[in-house]
Amino acid sequence: MNSSHRSGRKDRKSVLRPRTTSRLAAVQALYQMQMTDRPAELIVEEFIAHRFNELEDTTSFGRADEALFGLLTLGTANDLETIDEIIADTLVEGWSVDRLESTLLAILRVGTHEILSHRQTPHAVAISEYVDVTHAFYDDTAAGLVNGVLDRVAQVMREKLEENEDPEEDLIDARGQAESIEPESDQAG
Repeated sequence: MNSSHRSGRKDRKSVLRPRTTSRLAAVQALYQMQMTDRPAELIVEEFIAHRFNELEDTTSFGRADEALFGLLTLGTANDLETIDEIIADTLVEGWSVDRLESTLLAILRVGTHEILSHRQTPHAVAISEYVDVTHAFYDDTAAGLVNGVLDRVAQVMREKLEENEDPEEDLIDARGQAESIEPESDQAG
């Protein structure tokens, strides 16, 4: 068995990771929604009925956790406008979510949703998981972008929680005040 990703990172495929498979499936479902303009509910049903077995066979992470997959996919789809504003706030001036490649944007969207809405998942775990998902598609440069954007989202959320404020509302209100993360030009769509 090959023990490294293209990036040289150690491969953890030998360990069953159904939550990782759920995150990967949610990213793929968001990508499919963007490409086909089909409703999230329909895509979730299709993935559960037809694609989970394929993911299990190709990722070696085990079968996806259907409940987590549904929560991530539907939650992200329901909050796309808010999530895109939050992502845009972390990018350097002049960059927008429209300039990000579709798969990279899907990764950032699902990761941002999980950080904002699934507080039982430690931020560091969520960030690490989405960096791992990024390595399934991209090199270390894109993984660094995902790490930087999601880390900034988590940092602003932690600050707002410490101030006992609603982090989702304040992340949007703080628009433009966040430290910017510049995407690499070769990742633009």
